[in-house]
Amino acid sequence: MTPDLQFLINCCKTNPTAADIEQTRTQFNSLQLSEITTLAHAHGVFPLVYQTIQTHAADLLSTYAKLI
Repeated sequence: MTPDLQFLINCCKTNPTAADIEQTRTQFNSLQLSEITTLAHAHGVFPLVYQTIQTHAADLLSTYAKLI
């Protein structure tokens, strides 16, 4: 399974474990956000991915936004 798909799966879990959250945060830094967004929309899970990032990795997203 590709890292992109693993990231999407972790973001779609309704009750992520601490390990899932840590993996999501770790993967976030190594993925292309534009590709993740495209995949999430294509699979109809963008709202779940967005919610997970906002809940568990908002600090990473704000850091990413400052870089672009």
